[in-house]
Amino acid sequence: MKRLWLVRHASVAVRGVCYGQSDVPTDMDAASSARKVVEAWGPVAPPVAVWSSPFRRTESVARLVARTFGASLHVDGRLSELSFGEWEGREWTEIERSSPERFQRWMAAYSTVAPPGGETMLDLRCRVAIWLAEVSASPGSALAVTHAGGIRVARAIRDGLSNEEAMATPVEHLVPEAF
Repeated sequence: MKRLWLVRHASVAVRGVCYGQSDVPTDMDAASSARKVVEAWGPVAPPVAVWSSPFRRTESVARLVARTFGASLHVDGRLSELSFGEWEGREWTEIERSSPERFQRWMAAYSTVAPPGGETMLDLRCRVAIWLAEVSASPGSALAVTHAGGIRVARAIRDGLSNEEAMATPVEHLVPEAF
């Protein structure tokens, strides 16, 4: 039986910033984060493959977890957080102030409306669904160190939820969730 777990990176060290696919630091170093993931693993057999998005907040942790478990490491851009395009790295209050109409349009329909130069929630869901199908068809168990957006759309796919229902659910940091 194939087993798959997803885990969110540590809490980020920036507040009030739209960071999606920006490489931002976390509040916890990679070694401590990896140790927390491994400790949370419990008695379950370790994964044979560890996957990660290409950002430091995920890849550095995934690399250490893979080494600890003796698993192969795979970095895949499909596990990246939602792209906010031109809004990346800007404060949310500044985005809303400088582009109120565009911001409100996106807030009202983020599943189908993208930030300028970014992607929609449907885009994120599509790339995560393709990744899930491929990994689920591969042999052995797997763990992916990823982001809240990806975990939420994976839950939507697994549980038959709308994007809006999935986005309303919290995602804990550094706690593996079975899929």
